[in-house]
Amino acid sequence: KDVAEEVLADIESVHVTGNNPQVMCHAAYWKSFYEAHQKAGSAREMLEGVEPFLSLCGSDERGATLLSLVADDGSAEIELRIRCYRRLAKDYPNTHQGRFAQGMIHRIEGIGKPFVLSFRDAVSGREVSTKDLHGKVVVIDFWATTCVPCVAEVPRLKKLYEQYHDRGVEFIGVSLDESEEQGGRRALLDFVKNKQLTWPQFYQGNGYDSEFSRSWGVGSAPTMFLIDRRGILRSID
Repeated sequence: KDVAEEVLADIESVHVTGNNPQVMCHAAYWKSFYEAHQKAGSAREMLEGVEPFLSLCGSDERGATLLSLVADDGSAEIELRIRCYRRLAKDYPNTHQGRFAQGMIHRIEGIGKPFVLSFRDAVSGREVSTKDLHGKVVVIDFWATTCVPCVAEVPRLKKLYEQYHDRGVEFIGVSLDESEEQGGRRALLDFVKNKQLTWPQFYQGNGYDSEFSRSWGVGSAPTMFLIDRRGILRSID
């Protein structure tokens, strides 16, 4: 906090004395960045804090970072999150956050609606569909063999699977590994074999730009969805 206040004081002096547009944009960005973190827990106040930068330097792609901070804050209501994601998709389409913003809207609005996924299991080759799993709770795990937190999570997932599978819980892995040319499929198959994962794996083949995961705004891993016994998306957290 002390560092933030010191930096904000320096930035304020730039606002008072500066006249270089590029320097002013830098100052406005860091002012919004620090204030957003200081106001974390109140998304509406965070948004008010980043608006000056968005107004002054709207074409600067760092605006996507600030809007994402607001949208991802735990206090952000659904309406506010969707508003931020719409701005990201419209104003920053070439940023990482902008590319996945439309999918995030789909994800939020998908809660309480049917979730459908059909694919060929990368390991066994059999057809898998959530439509055939009605009556069971389904965990959808978006992950990658190159994702350190995902790999660290594997022992816990195996333990949960063993504990709940016979009680009507199914797991489906959705791989965010890279293309076959980059060794993504081989890495997935080797990992599943070595770690003895027994649930099906949907290998998409194009990393984070794969159509299915991107349509749900999945730009980071691990990401998990929970589907209820009626095939309804219940949780995206």
